[in-house]
Amino acid sequence: MTKDTNSKQAEQPSEGIPINETEAMLTQVAKETLTAPEPTLLNRLTAAFRRKQARQEERPSLAATLKFDNWTQPAALGVRGVATRDRQLLFSEGDFDLDLQIVKDAENNTFSVRGQLLQVEEDAQLEGIELRLIQTDGSRSRRVTDEYGRFHFSHCLPGNYTLQVILDDHDIILKSPAIKA
Repeated sequence: MTKDTNSKQAEQPSEGIPINETEAMLTQVAKETLTAPEPTLLNRLTAAFRRKQARQEERPSLAATLKFDNWTQPAALGVRGVATRDRQLLFSEGDFDLDLQIVKDAENNTFSVRGQLLQVEEDAQLEGIELRLIQTDGSRSRRVTDEYGRFHFSHCLPGNYTLQVILDDHDIILKSPAIKA
């Protein structure tokens, strides 16, 4: 081996990233040119981590009951309003209610699924609860609730999904909330 070959090998870390690229990344971080995450995001992730640590390994999965669907239940007599294609759903399981809204994004033909997990108990700790939106093909998206139990999935394609709410002692399953126009 020549001296040049040895010096080139010395410049390469074992992962194959050249040192000069690594130094450039570290310099960028040191200059704080990267944007810092929102403080609320760090709080949610910390809460989610603590919840995961406390979560029971074997938890029952309980099916939530659909209590309201604005597509199948008409508004009360005398209630005025504008007909909307947005879908409003309310599910219940035990002490929990899940308010779910499905809204079409006309620009890119996808949907947003947003909602709020509510608990009967006052002072309930709803921050950091993990939710999984699972498509019939098995692909999934994960989100974590904020301090008010709110969550938001964006860019969802039309289809049938299962929404899984992962609590400390059990999971709540919402089977096939259809996402369609």
